[in-house]
Amino acid sequence: MRTIFHHKPFIIAIALLLAMTFMLTPAVSHAQGPNPGDKVIFGGSFTLASGESLQGDLVVFGGTVTVEQGASVNGDVAIIGGSASIDGVVNGDIVAMGGVIDLGQHAIINGDATAIGGVIHRDPNAQVHGNIVEANGKRDDFIGQIGPGGIQLTPPVPPVPPIPGEYNNFPIHAARRGPFSWALNFFLEGMSAIAWTAVLAALGVLLILLAPRPAERVANAIRHNILLAFGVGLGASLISVPFIILLTITICLIPVAIAIPFILLGALLFGWLALGWLLGKELLKAASAQNVTPIWEAIVGVAILTLLWRLPTIMPFIGGVASYLVMFVAGNIAIGGALLTRFGFRDYPATPAAPPPPPPESALPPESSLPAESESPQQPIIPPPPPPSE
Repeated sequence: MRTIFHHKPFIIAIALLLAMTFMLTPAVSHAQGPNPGDKVIFGGSFTLASGESLQGDLVVFGGTVTVEQGASVNGDVAIIGGSASIDGVVNGDIVAMGGVIDLGQHAIINGDATAIGGVIHRDPNAQVHGNIVEANGKRDDFIGQIGPGGIQLTPPVPPVPPIPGEYNNFPIHAARRGPFSWALNFFLEGMSAIAWTAVLAALGVLLILLAPRPAERVANAIRHNILLAFGVGLGASLISVPFIILLTITICLIPVAIAIPFILLGALLFGWLALGWLLGKELLKAASAQNVTPIWEAIVGVAILTLLWRLPTIMPFIGGVASYLVMFVAGNIAIGGALLTRFGFRDYPATPAAPPPPPPESALPPESSLPAESESPQQPIIPPPPPPSE
């Protein structure tokens, strides 16, 4: 099989992108792990209206979160580069990196309230049944306020006892779990990561056996321009939602709108396996492994890439954010690689057309029939003059 992996900058770019995902995660825990009810929003705002309940963690990158009075979040709330206005119930921790947490008079936080590089504004009637952490990340018994001279410390406001019957429709769970619950969560998330790794590695082997050439084209596109692949994947993910809405409005194109999510999911899976194969190839080459087959390259690469995505979930909260970021980076690269190559049906960059072959020798006229360039045209023969008569 012709190899396409001969540039090492690819593995450096992958390492840098994945390293950035872990560097951006907050250093705060004390929360439950991710579950199907989690909600992640990139670049925008989210409002949980009164009467609504979110059964999971809420993570917002570069935006704002509003939890209205009478709404509840049965999980953790994390805001990276934004702000949060809480006037409802949060059955977990609330964290803001580089932002502001505004706790209204009806806010009930059954966990910690943390602002890293930011500040917490708390109404005197707001209830925080945990620790308050501000700015420098050190636990303190004071609440910070922004003043003319910077962060000023004021005495803490004692928590107000909950009003009986006011939040009967939203059960409040304990903010702390026992050691057995933590161990069980660790075990279940670890088994889930192993299962995902085994399934995707097996699919990677099938891809190499059944469609090696299309997988090679996708990996080649990613290797040549990984940033372009990421941009194409991110763009396709962002425009898919309004495009689906637009097609749904037309009624007659609803089947096309239904097919778009499946196309993106197929591109993600196909590109993920090809990206893992490429990663395994480069890692084994860097390790100077000998006699390595493409099957082993796929197993090693897909397993490592999948573990980077799923294994962090064994850590509470911080692992969930890291897992989302790994999928955000690697997943968009995978989608972009699959779309650039039309699911492996064409090369990217396009292979230049080969020049036409020279004509066969039989098509040339024989040398005897060709005029010799060195020969000059024959001069007419002039007879000698007759002898003079006597």
